[in-house]
Amino acid sequence: MSIDAIRPFDIAEYLRVRGAASKVRANREKALFSTIFNHARAWGYADITNPCIGIKGYKEKSRDRYMSDDEYAAVWACTHPTVQDAMDLALCTGQRPADVLKFNVTDIADGCLSLTQNKTGKNLRIAIDSELEEVIDRILAKPRDKVNKALSQDPDGQRLSYFALRSRFDKARKTAGLNF
Repeated sequence: MSIDAIRPFDIAEYLRVRGAASKVRANREKALFSTIFNHARAWGYADITNPCIGIKGYKEKSRDRYMSDDEYAAVWACTHPTVQDAMDLALCTGQRPADVLKFNVTDIADGCLSLTQNKTGKNLRIAIDSELEEVIDRILAKPRDKVNKALSQDPDGQRLSYFALRSRFDKARKTAGLNF
């Protein structure tokens, strides 16, 4: 099908069919298609209005599941030490996983841990209290690549990737017998 032949009906039909299996995934794919279509228009590949405009996606529920202390401890006990470090950094700083993985050794100064959040773009300085200091000291005491300034490093000295963190966390959650 030519890109200029795609109609709003086609997008709505795609959402309906894809949404039968996963409503959230259908919404994300519609958003991706909209972005691609906008780029195609900007680059001269299409002249028609974005067919995603006006097509409503599925209503999504926000997550409100809170991991209990016992669940945290169960997952923590079953996971790789790099994930333990990331979990503890997230717990002590209240930051999202992607932001925790961005922390560098050079972000530690004047008793604070500084970062610019990915999602909001806000600049933060988090006071390093005794608990956070213990976590940072534990991380820095491990063998690490001195050239790579990432606070969270894998055993090879590379910055821990989001996908490695997620994969290891999911494996530990499954090993702990938890489903959330």
